[in-house]
Amino acid sequence: MRNTGRPPDPEQYILDHFDEALRKEYLRVYVQPVIRTLSGQVCGMEALSRWHDPEYGVLQPGLFIPVLENHRLIHRLDAYVVERICRKLHSTPRGMSVPISVNLSRLDYELCDIFRIVENAVQTHRIPRSSLCIEITESALARNEALLRNYIRRFRDAGYPVWMDDFGSGYSSLNVLKDYEFDELKIDMRFLSDFHTRSKRILASIVHMAKQIGIQTLAEGVETREHYDFLRNIGCEKLQGFYFGRPVPMDEIDGQVMRNGLQWENPAERGYYDEVGRINVLSATPFETSTSSQDVTTGRELNSTPLAIIEMRGNQARSLFHNLAFESMATEIGWLELLDTSRPRPLDSFPRHLSGLLEETRSIGTGKNFSVFNDEYYAFETRRLARHGDTCTLLMSVMNLSRTKELERLNQLDEGLRSLYAMYDQVCLIDLYDMTIESLYTGAAEDWLDKPSRIETYVKKMSSERIFQDDRERFVRFIRPGDLEDRIRESGTECLSSHLRVLAFHGKYVWKCFLLVRIRADRYYLLIRDSGGEVREFQDAYMGISNGSDRDGLSAGMLWANVTSRIPMKFFWKDRNRRFAGASRSFLEFYGFESVNEILGKTDEEVGWHLHPDVYRNAEESVIREGIVSREVLGNCIVQGESRNITASKMPLYNQEGEIVGLIGYFSEVNEMETDGQKMARVRTDTLTGLLNTRGLYEDLFGYIDEYDRRRQDFARIEVGIEDFASINRTYGYDFGDKVIQTVGTELLSCCKSTATVGRVMGCCFLVFMQMTSQSEVDGLMEEIHRIPERIRMVDNIPVNIFLSAGYALYSETESRENQEIHARLRRITDDLEHVSGDALRENAGRIFQVYDNLPMAYAVYDVRRMGDREDAVILYVNQEFCEMTGMKTEQLVGSRVSRLFPEAGNEWMGLARRAAFEEEKITTKLTIPEARRDFQVTIHPVVGPGLCAFTYQPVYRETEPDAEDSPETPQS
Repeated sequence: MRNTGRPPDPEQYILDHFDEALRKEYLRVYVQPVIRTLSGQVCGMEALSRWHDPEYGVLQPGLFIPVLENHRLIHRLDAYVVERICRKLHSTPRGMSVPISVNLSRLDYELCDIFRIVENAVQTHRIPRSSLCIEITESALARNEALLRNYIRRFRDAGYPVWMDDFGSGYSSLNVLKDYEFDELKIDMRFLSDFHTRSKRILASIVHMAKQIGIQTLAEGVETREHYDFLRNIGCEKLQGFYFGRPVPMDEIDGQVMRNGLQWENPAERGYYDEVGRINVLSATPFETSTSSQDVTTGRELNSTPLAIIEMRGNQARSLFHNLAFESMATEIGWLELLDTSRPRPLDSFPRHLSGLLEETRSIGTGKNFSVFNDEYYAFETRRLARHGDTCTLLMSVMNLSRTKELERLNQLDEGLRSLYAMYDQVCLIDLYDMTIESLYTGAAEDWLDKPSRIETYVKKMSSERIFQDDRERFVRFIRPGDLEDRIRESGTECLSSHLRVLAFHGKYVWKCFLLVRIRADRYYLLIRDSGGEVREFQDAYMGISNGSDRDGLSAGMLWANVTSRIPMKFFWKDRNRRFAGASRSFLEFYGFESVNEILGKTDEEVGWHLHPDVYRNAEESVIREGIVSREVLGNCIVQGESRNITASKMPLYNQEGEIVGLIGYFSEVNEMETDGQKMARVRTDTLTGLLNTRGLYEDLFGYIDEYDRRRQDFARIEVGIEDFASINRTYGYDFGDKVIQTVGTELLSCCKSTATVGRVMGCCFLVFMQMTSQSEVDGLMEEIHRIPERIRMVDNIPVNIFLSAGYALYSETESRENQEIHARLRRITDDLEHVSGDALRENAGRIFQVYDNLPMAYAVYDVRRMGDREDAVILYVNQEFCEMTGMKTEQLVGSRVSRLFPEAGNEWMGLARRAAFEEEKITTKLTIPEARRDFQVTIHPVVGPGLCAFTYQPVYRETEPDAEDSPETPQS
């Protein structure tokens, strides 16, 4: 029967059973969720240790950790925990992939090279360094300042987030922040255990100070809704505590998250939310960025500036955060119902001024708006904080200008101007004497004139950047100052008007009414507002003129019918959802469609004719959302069973109001319009990276071989692969994976410059051919390639670890194209045997040595190398006969060290392997294999290149057994 409680002598029991607990995994890693306050999602976990003892049950950390520290064994526990965390992160499904923090003991830094231990675990399990957060307690910093400073620098330089744990628990917290660089503060939970006004003010001050110096904040010990609401409202980014969940074993955390109604944060959005969290809602100057001012600013504990953080997802928006001052201002204006943080609302349910301002900020990054509500002036200011796909978060402030003494000029406006400002989006003053134009007021989504300007400059900028192309000539004539006085007199009134389409945001044009009103000689108001109801009457008249009438039977409908059916251009048009709405006859004939009905209402992906649909999908989304014209994008499609290279161009399709309602595009087959040189370049180019494709690489390869045959000019074949690429796709998605491939391709090309041929052969594998005159040239390039991961810390603003393997072979080694390929590939997959996964090793080596699979004798390939302070060998390949001889499975053998699996092999076996691998000897001898309990005649010979050798084992039969047949000749690799 199992005892419960504490052992009689806890210290001695822990010391006696610690090794057993590690070996049998009685020590288990628990995790506790960390919540992001802005989203309410699980954005991280903290790792904690629990000892599940078979006799005394669960031993708490407070019992065994002090014992391990006192006896200087704690580093072994921490190394064990780190390895288990990395193993778990490597196998974690995408939905649960969040960073895990580990609190390293202060003694770890003295007892071992804890950085190297962590780095080895991360490299072995192929996880991003940003997924493992290093916590350092404040008390540790008092022990050995120089040592800790060095470790903090090493961890941060390598890309690990470093947190300060238990901030505020010691007496030197502020000095620590001054002297060390941290990425996050974990605020001491004792501030929440005694939660009164004084604690709240201290917490608010800590959060404000941390944001001022660019450090994130996490509060642990959150147990109540009061804790949660307060910390969220002061801008603390992350929370941890029993309110969200107790520590549980790692395998149970997903179930706990689901039971508590929480969700996992998308790894691809982590950087987005980190960027949003940097905003300091307690600052007196919240719109300052970290780079816009180097001055020290003074904040207030509870900011009286009305602030809100708004998140937009597609065509919906919601408040993530708003302070009491903003809530009060929203109540005055009548917007209080829009501040519900629990659910997003459609943008068209917001007031026009607000929705326009939000759209403008999402598009260009900043926005300002002056509006009149209840006869009072309000100024809105916005700044985009972060953006990810169609999700955007922005900061908004609002001020009642009628109560602001600093803006006396606006307070002096008379009732007539007050009404004028309420009616128009923008009011400008034109001075014909100085030939200048100045904005007096703007209530529009965009401020088209942010400072006084020359009329000529204003007209040129507006006509080229803002006015719809068909309306530009009328705009220039309307604003033209030279005859403005004459035109006013001829009109018989004191004003002129015109309706024009103006760019608002995301490529969308809206109708605006422009009004020129004479104040006195040489002075005019330019008033601009939405055209409203009268625009339809104007459009009908204007569009009828611009489209032309049915003159001599040349109607627009008849012309379009001829264009779509007779012109040999392959063009098409789609709606806003990228679904086909029509196509020309030439387009349909190219793909072999009898009728347009076969594609109507379908996207490219649903039709299924693109080998790489992401290229064109991304381009089309930019056209529809942003109005960006896509020109000559190279891709390939499947046409009646054959892959064809095409280039496609697409542009926004506008309706009469200037709104984007879809797109129109056309494409050409690569060989239709290009010169011979252009055709060849297209055919040889990889569409994803712009590097050479397989065809281009192998055409160049034959050129390299020809130079070797004619002039003995040697060349290297270098194979480069992104290791564990499937994990990147699983964690971040395929679009992100494509960006990783593109980034690595760019860096690889930068390494090779103009001295080598570079291309992508398939998936995440690259190939380089380089002529060389000395070994040092190849060694230098290999060093550059191995440094590529250190240069790629971020891809698309997401922290990531790239693991590359590279191997090369000289043509002169074999003078065979096939053998050069085998040698280079084998050297690539053995480039980092300590960290390459067993699955990858078995798969790659199995392809190379598959000729030996059915050999009727045991056969194995070894990589001989120095590992630490001794020589050892790693098993690369075994056939089925070898498995039967040893009684082990391939999964147990491949990737394992000989010294661990077969300790009896000893120095004799190692000496034979070394002679074959490095001295290229072929040796035949007799060895006893204990696992098989018999003697074998063994042939050892070099294979592929230096460091590799193969063993062939043939049983030696006794006199009572049948004579052994002659050993078949060993196939040559």
